[in-house]
Amino acid sequence: MRGPAGPVRPVRSVRSIRSVRLGAGRVVPVGIVLLVIGTVPFALVGPDTSYWLLGAALYVRGLGLGSTMMPTMSAAVTTLSRTAVSRASSSLNIIVQLGGSVGTALLAVILSREISSGIPRRGGGGGGTDQMGGLPDQVREQIAPKLADAFGTTFWVALGLTAVLVLPVLLLPRNAPAGGAGEAPPPAL
Repeated sequence: MRGPAGPVRPVRSVRSIRSVRLGAGRVVPVGIVLLVIGTVPFALVGPDTSYWLLGAALYVRGLGLGSTMMPTMSAAVTTLSRTAVSRASSSLNIIVQLGGSVGTALLAVILSREISSGIPRRGGGGGGTDQMGGLPDQVREQIAPKLADAFGTTFWVALGLTAVLVLPVLLLPRNAPAGGAGEAPPPAL
């Protein structure tokens, strides 16, 4: 999935520089809005949803992530003394890794439950997709809407979790940090 996200990298760098000059409180809310907008097509996904639409939505989500992650981290670190930055950056990386893992696990469980409840397993029992390769096209056409619903429900949860971010984002500094905002930090020794 590198294709749609690749062109976002230069934009992320520009957004990070802008967040230093403008303050994260002005850049990150725009990123949250982009994340929400980019998630909606996935929440409304259907069996006939265009891959181009989903690719464009991924691009918008990438813009949103680029406008939230680095500016938020920068805002957290700019308020610290130089001696505290190394410990804080390690802590922030741990929090990001744990948050990503817990979030991924939560969404995977929701998706799995939705698929299991919507698609009956061959021969009865719980649902699953492990045997879809051998299904006739007619049966696949019956299952496709159920799979789309399962993914849609999962992305509605992701959309809700993203929308909750609006509250802490309101606490981010809306102005650039004092004392040389926008200047490059001195080189590390």
